[in-house]
Amino acid sequence: MVINCQSICIKCGKQRVVVKTKKERLNSSWVYTTITACPDSECQKLVDAMLNKEKAVRSKIIENQEREKVLRDKRRRRSHRRKVVAVQTKK
Repeated sequence: MVINCQSICIKCGKQRVVVKTKKERLNSSWVYTTITACPDSECQKLVDAMLNKEKAVRSKIIENQEREKVLRDKRRRRSHRRKVVAVQTKK
């Protein structure tokens, strides 16, 4: 099932051009990927730079979340050990 839809450039508003279409099998489904670009090459460079910047910000956020999870787990283990030691000293 191929759905034809128009894609508009987020920067200049021109209709984007299909650069590449890819069909791949994922589990029991076919996935169609269409890569589009702005017909204005300078505009496309600006859009690519903007998207790369957003991607870097997202990856930094994910990295920070993973670091926070590790620190949170360490704190939990440390507080659990303190509770165990406190209970053992009371006996």
